[in-house]
Amino acid sequence: MKESVQISPWQRKSVRRWIAIVAVLLALRAFLPWATARGIEYGIGRGMGLQAEIGDVDFAFLRGGVELEDVILASTPPGQEPIERSQALFAARRAAVWLSWWELALGRVHVRKVELREPALRFVQDEAGRIRIPVEVPAETEPAPSEPAQDDAGWPIWIDALKIRDARAVVNRADDAVPLEFALGGLTLDGLRFEQGALSVEALDVDGPHFRVRRDLEFAGIAFAGESGPPEIEAASPTPPEEVGEAIPLRVDKLEIRQADFLVLADDQVLESQWRIVAHAFDSASGDSFPLEVFGEVGEGSLQLVGAFSPRTLDYEGKLTWNALPVPIVALTAHPEIGAWVRSCRASGEIDVSVRLLDDPAQEAGPRIRFSGRAAVDDLSLMGPDERIGIAWESLAIEIAEFRVPIPVEGRPAEAVGIDLTSVRLTKPALRYALPATGLDDLLASFSEPGSEAPAPELESAPQVPDPQIRLGEVAIQGGSVEFADESMTPPFRTAVRDISVKARDLVPSTPRATGIDVKAELPGPAPLALRGDVGAGTRELALLVDHLDLVAFSAYAQSAAGYSVGGGTFSLDSTIRSGDSDFDLENDLVLADLDLSSSAEGGTSFVDSLGMPLDLALALLRDYEGKIRLSVPLKFGKSGVDTGVGTIAANAMRQALVGAISSPLQLVGAAIPGGGAAPPTSLEPIRFEERKDELLEGEEARFRGLAALLKARPGLGFEIEGGIGAVEREQVKEKKRAALALSRAEVVCTRLVEEYGVDQARCLVSHEVGEADSGARIRFIAHGPS
Repeated sequence: MKESVQISPWQRKSVRRWIAIVAVLLALRAFLPWATARGIEYGIGRGMGLQAEIGDVDFAFLRGGVELEDVILASTPPGQEPIERSQALFAARRAAVWLSWWELALGRVHVRKVELREPALRFVQDEAGRIRIPVEVPAETEPAPSEPAQDDAGWPIWIDALKIRDARAVVNRADDAVPLEFALGGLTLDGLRFEQGALSVEALDVDGPHFRVRRDLEFAGIAFAGESGPPEIEAASPTPPEEVGEAIPLRVDKLEIRQADFLVLADDQVLESQWRIVAHAFDSASGDSFPLEVFGEVGEGSLQLVGAFSPRTLDYEGKLTWNALPVPIVALTAHPEIGAWVRSCRASGEIDVSVRLLDDPAQEAGPRIRFSGRAAVDDLSLMGPDERIGIAWESLAIEIAEFRVPIPVEGRPAEAVGIDLTSVRLTKPALRYALPATGLDDLLASFSEPGSEAPAPELESAPQVPDPQIRLGEVAIQGGSVEFADESMTPPFRTAVRDISVKARDLVPSTPRATGIDVKAELPGPAPLALRGDVGAGTRELALLVDHLDLVAFSAYAQSAAGYSVGGGTFSLDSTIRSGDSDFDLENDLVLADLDLSSSAEGGTSFVDSLGMPLDLALALLRDYEGKIRLSVPLKFGKSGVDTGVGTIAANAMRQALVGAISSPLQLVGAAIPGGGAAPPTSLEPIRFEERKDELLEGEEARFRGLAALLKARPGLGFEIEGGIGAVEREQVKEKKRAALALSRAEVVCTRLVEEYGVDQARCLVSHEVGEADSGARIRFIAHGPS
């Protein structure tokens, strides 16, 4: 028989105590999560005025963990209907923290893991552009008196791992539009340590951040609950340097942002880009440079920035490379109004970048930004909506020796911007411009809103900035063309310049200076154009040649401006341009061939007023035996001539050339200008006869030789001969015989020119009128044949 086990009263009491403890623990385990959740909800409602919902709270006491599930905050007052997650101010599926109790007891906060899943933030933007946050800002209180700094730097804080998964933040407007949206696939932070006043991170990895921004996003600040207007900002007085605390030293062993997407929406256009950023061994305390790499993809293009950055001196040295970047889509996001203009464009390049933002007294030069390398813009095509204005080229390649932008520093003299380009090469540029062109005015107007221009602030003692120093080693343009049309005229005017090529070396615009200038083009005709020469510091000399420019293309402008219509003809120019420091000298030899020019009534009157003869007669006097008009038009002016205007000087020079060209052949026959005026003559002094006879006076034969030479040199010139009766003869010759004597004298002159000097009979017109010449016959010039 077994002996019964005797349980002492003390043992029974101990068992009951443990059962009670376990029961209490179980009750606490069951009740504490609910009570904690309700307590947090109550505290948020009382403290922040927000409605909160927490689905569940789970504790892991032994492991030092706490987990919250389905956390939701809304801007509605506490006690309202259940919150819709899509309308919540903040929501998270899960938030968890695990601590090390043992190390906490040793005076160190050691967080083994922090995890946040599917956090979401939602903000509302009002009509003024402010983001509304429904949280009351506590009233400002007097700052507590600062206590003397203690040597104790506080407890060390360690976080082994922080993980955020599937985060999202949006900004909503009243019209339900979403101007800003942010999403994050994941964020992992490993090995965060804060101790001895220094912060270090072993690795920060950001995976898949996604930004979606509308171009019309306008941000006007943040407004908290109870604020009706923008906060008033008082001007802050500068803080003395000794009162500014030192920044916390930060060290990051590795930072990587992967698969970052950035979308900008502008109307129907979307700019999408992907980025990757990598940095290693960042240490703000040491100030040493650390590698920084940025990789991006925009459309079919790519961008890469590889170099080293110094956080202490704010220096950067690296290389920027980009390839096939789609310029149109980038421009559209910045200015959608040019969307109808940019048809195509790609950019590529590789430049070395050097940046120094802080002033170093040990350095002779101050802070600056410097570039060198190459850049290219290819397949450019800009065309207005009405296709009346456009510019395009196949390639623009620039070799940059140095592009230097100094940063102003107080106490240092201002430095000039320096631009030193090894070469600029433009291939197949094409320009189109047609009038009327309202598209350009509309585009320019879209860049500035009425009333938006504010007066520039007056600067006290603004530093004098030197002019930029620009030098171009070589400039080359190949295969260019220009098309111009003016459809506002009747008939419309159209012209084009093709096969434009330009070469020049050592260009300095500020001097100006250039060597080896060689410009070629094909003008309407086709007429070749050539410009060659050098522009130096002293005397400058250029030679310009234009051969057989078709003048018919400019008939519309001649008709509109001066009342002349051009039916045919070409223009050639041989010009030498010389200039010194203060004078300008042009020697121009012009040749007009096969010119067919006619004038309206107004144009003819203007020509008679200017030159004292009809247009057809002037052309006949100007044409040589080849039918060409040759003019020499010198232009010379200096400082005093500039005030008159180049147009006035050129017009006067042209008029003098016309007068000289018309008057010079008449010297062959001893022409005298009537009245001594500046206008060329339209008639000669009468050929004299014996009184009451039709016999020439002795010595008049030389007049015929000169007249015949003139007519031979000017085949388009004809003449009208009018016999005259002098005052004495009118008393001696009966009236009925005066007409016969005058006609006989005129016929004698015409017969002598035709029979003895071979002048065409058709060019000689005998007048039946009786003139008042003194016993002679007057010869008046007329145009012969088509002019």
